[in-house]
Amino acid sequence: MGKKFPLKLLGDMKQVLGTEIIWQGESVILRQTKNIIHLVKEYKVLELVKGEVRIPLSKADMDGLLMPEECSGDVPYRNLLGELGWIAMCTRPDIIFHVRLMASYASKHDESHYRMLLQIAKYLHITMSYGVILCKPGGRGPPFSLPMQISSWCDASHGSCKHTKRSTTGTLTFLNGSLISYTSNKQKTVALSSTESELMGVTEATREVQYFRHLLGEFAQVESPSRIHSDSEGAGFLASNDKNSTQTRHISIKHFYCRELVDSGDIEVGFVPGKDNMADMGTKPLDRVKLWEFAIKVLAVPS
Repeated sequence: MGKKFPLKLLGDMKQVLGTEIIWQGESVILRQTKNIIHLVKEYKVLELVKGEVRIPLSKADMDGLLMPEECSGDVPYRNLLGELGWIAMCTRPDIIFHVRLMASYASKHDESHYRMLLQIAKYLHITMSYGVILCKPGGRGPPFSLPMQISSWCDASHGSCKHTKRSTTGTLTFLNGSLISYTSNKQKTVALSSTESELMGVTEATREVQYFRHLLGEFAQVESPSRIHSDSEGAGFLASNDKNSTQTRHISIKHFYCRELVDSGDIEVGFVPGKDNMADMGTKPLDRVKLWEFAIKVLAVPS
């Protein structure tokens, strides 16, 4: 192409849409230090939030949130929420649940909700060097010459929304051991049991995995089956067997989509103990020790 068009080689990419790209040998780190510094300055986070912040929000913080009748207080709630949402969506799975939670108060909030957003921003400032890490798979050869291994972790917190009693689903999707996608979403309907909410979580993870299987399958070989890790034996049984009962016949057909893919050999659902389920960070506020334990498994965290 350089023979036909005048080109200027700028070297390795260093930034895209505010996300820094750091090349380290066989791995790439994506983080948003500049965005976080700008956010902290713009909203005067260090002036308004005193003391040390070790976690984005605690369970006590979440339990204390109330839904006001209408907005009160002249605060830039939606502006700060949008900036936090961009950072969470691009490189910070450790705050995705907290930002999604605060988004449910976008239309009705007061100064107490704004203080929670500032607390999340203060946590980002303390951990601004964290970022997503993408590692080259082992072995030699040209790109995509090795089989692509896709896996997912999913979890659900039954009835966690105190306003609607709906559950929250969290998923983490990995490609050859590197995190490439993560979600934290309130489920569309109320689940009548924890097993039902976990099955909905398995369905969401299955959809995400199948998307990447189709995408990567266009130009690379994808290993089968892709494994979905769930901490619910009941959901794993329902996803892998065609047994129905009076406790499951009310569940929407779409949540049994995974059965077909299990039968075809595209996916398998495996059990993982709840204490080891990394998707837990997308379903509820975790204590400092547990959040750190999961963060160092999915993020580039300085030692």
